[in-house]
Amino acid sequence: MGQVEEVAVDGGRFPSDLMVGRAREVEHIRARLAAALGPTDPADPLRERLLLLNGRPGSGKTTVLNAVLAQPPGEAAVLRAAGLAADRALPYGLASRLLGEPPPAGRVPAGPAEQELLHSLHLLVSPRAARGPLLLAVDDLHLADGQSLRWLGYLLRRSAELPLAVLATAPAPTPDHVLEALADLLPAVADGRLRLLPLGAPAVAELIEARCRRAPDLAFATACRRLSGGNPALLTRLLDAVVRAGLPPDRRAVARLESIAAGLLREVIPTWLDAQPPVVRDVARHLAVLGSPSAHLLAALGRVPAREVPGALGALRDNGVLAADGESFAHPLVREAVLGAVPPAELAATRLRAARLLNDAGRRPRVVADQILLAGGAGHAWAARVLVEAAREAVAGDAFEAAARYLEPLVERAPEDAGLRRQLAGVLAQRRPAEALAEYREALRHEGHPRRRAALAVEVAATAVAARRSASVLADLERELDALGRAGEPLSGPERERRACVEGAVLLAGLQESATCARTRERAAAMHPPAGETPDERLLLAMLAVEGTMRGDAPGRMAALARQALPLDDVDVHGRTVLAASFVLTAADEPGAALGPLGRVVAHCARRGLVATHCQALSARAAARHAAGDLVEAVAEAELALEIARQESWRDGEVRPAIVLGAALALGGAAERAERVLASIDARAVAGLAREYPAYLMARALTKVQTGDLVEALRLLRRCGAGLAESGLTNPLVEPWWAEAALLLAAQGRVREAMPLVEWGEQLVERWDVPRARGLLLTAQAATRSGQAAVETWERAAEALEKSSDDLGRLRAEYHLGRALLQAGHTRQARHRLRTAADLATRCGARPAAEAARTLLLRAGGRMRPGSGSKADVLTDRERRVVSLALDGRTNREIAQRLTVTPRTVEVHLTNAYRKLGISGRAELAEALAHEIV
Repeated sequence: MGQVEEVAVDGGRFPSDLMVGRAREVEHIRARLAAALGPTDPADPLRERLLLLNGRPGSGKTTVLNAVLAQPPGEAAVLRAAGLAADRALPYGLASRLLGEPPPAGRVPAGPAEQELLHSLHLLVSPRAARGPLLLAVDDLHLADGQSLRWLGYLLRRSAELPLAVLATAPAPTPDHVLEALADLLPAVADGRLRLLPLGAPAVAELIEARCRRAPDLAFATACRRLSGGNPALLTRLLDAVVRAGLPPDRRAVARLESIAAGLLREVIPTWLDAQPPVVRDVARHLAVLGSPSAHLLAALGRVPAREVPGALGALRDNGVLAADGESFAHPLVREAVLGAVPPAELAATRLRAARLLNDAGRRPRVVADQILLAGGAGHAWAARVLVEAAREAVAGDAFEAAARYLEPLVERAPEDAGLRRQLAGVLAQRRPAEALAEYREALRHEGHPRRRAALAVEVAATAVAARRSASVLADLERELDALGRAGEPLSGPERERRACVEGAVLLAGLQESATCARTRERAAAMHPPAGETPDERLLLAMLAVEGTMRGDAPGRMAALARQALPLDDVDVHGRTVLAASFVLTAADEPGAALGPLGRVVAHCARRGLVATHCQALSARAAARHAAGDLVEAVAEAELALEIARQESWRDGEVRPAIVLGAALALGGAAERAERVLASIDARAVAGLAREYPAYLMARALTKVQTGDLVEALRLLRRCGAGLAESGLTNPLVEPWWAEAALLLAAQGRVREAMPLVEWGEQLVERWDVPRARGLLLTAQAATRSGQAAVETWERAAEALEKSSDDLGRLRAEYHLGRALLQAGHTRQARHRLRTAADLATRCGARPAAEAARTLLLRAGGRMRPGSGSKADVLTDRERRVVSLALDGRTNREIAQRLTVTPRTVEVHLTNAYRKLGISGRAELAEALAHEIV
C-alpha cells in the first residue's frame, strides 16, 4: 500500500485558534488538490485523484477539511457530505447526499443491475466535472456504506480525463473495509494520504495563549502537551476547563491540570471505546488490567481469538490510547480512564482471573500479588500463598514497603497468626517503627513457642528504641524474664539461651529512658556475662557493658566486654550489638575501635535499604568521629543520617543525627547553622531519654558558647547535669557538662563556683580513669589555678590527652598552655604549643580554635610552619587528597570509594576547599591551582 506521508504540524498562524499548528497541512493539501484538478498527464491518469487525510480522533481532520474547503483550489466546485453511522443500513446513502439525489429504492443486487446504477450515478457527476474542476469532500469516509465506497472507486477509475478529485478523512489507520473497497486505487494514491500528527511544543504554546489570552510558562506548556498528547481537541477542552476554573497558565496550575485531565479522559476514553468493535474494547480493558501486551494472555483473559489481538492493539496505538511502542498506555491517566469505565465488581473479577492466569503462566509472585491486592482476593487459599511468596521476594529485593502491602491483608484475615504478624513487623521496622512495634507486641501475645517468644522479646525492645517507646514495653519484657525463673538459677542449654536473649531485651529497652534506668540497673546487677557464643549472648554482653559504662565503672572491663560482643560477620543480625558496643568503646576512649564495625553496618544497611539501622549506625559513627576530633567527617555522616531520616519522613529518626550534627557544627565554626539544626528538634520528644536529652542540652550549650551567650550556655550545662543525675549516668565522658561548666566559670573569674564541679569530676574520673577523662579533669583543674601551678597542670593535661584519641581536647589544652606560657614570659615555649594547637585545630576542622591559636601565635612573635608557596597550603591534608583526586577527573563517588569515606564526606571537604581557595566550584579548581603541586 505504500508509505503514509507524515506532514510536520508546526506552522504559522491561521485565523482560527482551532487551526493552530495546522496551517502547513492546509496549504500542502491545497497544493496537492490543485495538481489533481489540473491538466491530466496521460502517463499517470490515476495520480492523486484520492487524497486521504488520516488522524486520531480529535486531531483536527474535520477542521483541516473545513479550512481547505473555505478556499478550494482552482475555484473548484465542491460537493460535500459526511459518512454517517446509519449509512451501513442505507445503500448509497453517502452518494445520494453528495449528489443531492434520493437513494435507489431497495437493495440493488450485485451484477448487471449494480453496474447500471453505478454508471447512472457516474453520469450525474461527469458533466459537472466537464464544465470545470470538481471536488468531492467526504468527512468520516469510514462510516460510509459499502455501495457508496464502490461508487467512489468506480467514479475515479472512469474519470481520469476529468478535473475531478476526492478529499476524504478517516481515522488512523484507515479501516480495512475502506482499503478493500478502494484497493485497486491504493497503489497509485497511497502516497497521497496525509496524516495529522500531534501538535508540537510551539503549537501547544500558541494554542494555550489563544485560549487563555496569556502566554504560558514552560512548565504549564509542557504539562499540557504531556497530558493531552498534543491532541488539539483534548487540549482545547483541557484549556477551556482551565479558563473556567480561573487558573493562570503557569506552574501554579500544573497540579490542578492532572485532576482536570483525569476528568476529561474519564469522559472521552469510555465514549470512544464504546464506539469501537468489541475486541478493541476488550483488549483495551484487559491490557489495562494485565499491563502486558502478551497476545496469549490477553486472548485468554478476554476470551477472544488470539489472532485478533494484534489488530486491536494496533487500533489502540494508532488512536493514541497506547504509546508508539504499542505495549503501554500513552499516559497513566489513560489507563485509569479505561479501568474507570469498568464496573467495580466486573473489574475485581477480571483482576482475580488475571492473577490466576499470571500465576499459572509462572510469572513472578509479586506480579501476581499486585493483581490479587487490587482484586481484594487475599481470602483465597492460593492467593494467600502467593502473597506470602511475594513478600519474601520483596524483602529479598529490599522492597520493604511492598512486602508490607502483601502481608497486611493476610494479617487482617488471620490476626492471631503470630508468624504473619512477626513477618509484617519485620518489614515495617526499618521505616515505620511505631507500627512495627504494635505488630511485634501482638505477635508476642499470640506466640506460644518459648524460643520464638524470646526472639520476639528482642525485636520488641529494639523496635521500641527506634520508636522511642521503650518504657511502654518494659513491663511486658520483665514479665517474660520473670517467667524464665530467678536470675542465677541453674538452667539447661536452651533455657539459658532464652534467658540471655530476654535479659538483653530488658537492658536494651530499660536503659533508654531516665524513668526506667534505676530498676533496670537493679536487674543488671543480678545478670552474669555469658560466653558470647551466640548473637543473643553477644547482645547481652554489649548491653551489660552499656550499663556499666553509664555507671562509669571499670572502663577496662567494660571495653573488654564490648570488644567481646562485636561480631566478626553477619552484621544483619548484629546491628544493634554493634551500636551498643560503639557507645562503650567511644566512652572508653577507643572510638577508633568502633569505626570498623560501624562501617560494616553502614555499608550493609545502605545495600539493603535498612533505613532505621542505617541512620542509627551513621549517627553512632559520626559521634565516634567527633570523639576522635574529626569534625569534618562527623558533620558529613550526621548530615547523611539526617537526610535519610527526613527523606523517609521518620521524625524520631532525625533526633540523634541532628544532635551530633549540631555539636560538630558548633565546634567547627558554623554556630548559626548549628542553632538551626538543633531548633528542628522538639525538646519534648527527647525529654526523659537517658542519653539523648543530656546530649541535646550539651550540643545547645556548645552552640551558645560559640555565639557568646555564656549565661544561657551555663544554664543548659546545669540542666544537662541534672538530666544525667536523673538517669543515674555518672560517666565523666558521657556529656562532660561538669568540665565545660568549670571552664566557663573559671574564664569569668568565678573560680569558687567552678571548684565543686572540679571536685565532682575528680570523683567520676577516679572510677573511669582513661586518658581522655584524666586529661579533661586536668584541663578543668588547670583553669581554676594560676601562675606556675596552672602552667604545670596544663602541661599534665596536654600530656594525658596526647595519649588519648581526643584531638579536640588536646588542642584546647595546648592552646591554654601556650597562653599561660606567654603570660609567664616563656615566649619560645608558648610558640611551640600554640603552633601545635593551630595544627591540631586545622586537622580537626575546628575553625574558631584554629583562628584563635593563629592569632595568639602571631602575638607571640611566631608564624605557622613555612609553606611551599602554593595556594594549596591553606588546605588540610584530607582536603588536599580530595582536591588532588578531583583534579584527576574523579567523581565524588569514585573519590569516596578510593578514600573509604562517604560521598557526603567528599562533598564537605570540597566545599571547604572551595571556600578557602575563593572559588565557587569544581570547574574552577584547575585554574585556581594551575602550576601548583597539590
